[in-house]
Amino acid sequence: MKRFFRRLFNLDIEDIHNESILNTRLKVKNQDNGIIFEFSKSTIKVSIEQNNFNTFSESMLPLLKKLLEAYKEWFPVCKDLELKYVDIWPLTNERNLEESKIKELEDAIFSPDIRTLSLEKEKNFKRYQHKDNGFNLSMQYGYYISEDETQNSGIALESRCEYSKENIPINKVVDIASKLNNILYNAFIWAVTPQILKAMQGEIEG
Repeated sequence: MKRFFRRLFNLDIEDIHNESILNTRLKVKNQDNGIIFEFSKSTIKVSIEQNNFNTFSESMLPLLKKLLEAYKEWFPVCKDLELKYVDIWPLTNERNLEESKIKELEDAIFSPDIRTLSLEKEKNFKRYQHKDNGFNLSMQYGYYISEDETQNSGIALESRCEYSKENIPINKVVDIASKLNNILYNAFIWAVTPQILKAMQGEIEG
């Protein structure tokens, strides 16, 4: 585990015992590669900033394998596994902040299928959910208006898929994570319009 922290975050934890680390709530970030790592006694969370993310197989999978190797001694099984993607289309033009214009942009981004099947979640956002054989898919989309002049407003699509089952063996986590990624990849293709897929061609490989 100490090697894991040193290699990814240049963080020396030689003076802390592994058992103490497991009972600590910690959040660290590597400024160079955009990796954010958080863990507590019961939860491990890894994030990669958008500018540093290429594909799941190139960016997340190698990191996941290193993480499992570091933790397999203490966590032989896990209970939940979740993968999440957030896609944002910035609204940088003041004219785009008009409600009618936002509606036009949403229609251009999101497919009729997801718009027809989605339910209102909260103001400006809708949610689509689907469950199948232990895999729970949730897609939330809509727009947000930033009150901070230094931050763009935007149209967002948050896609997450979770697999919950008691005692998932650590040696099965990579396969399940890859399955989650495939579900989210296909869900994204289903949720957006052909025009968006064409514009993003080459950026959505799994």
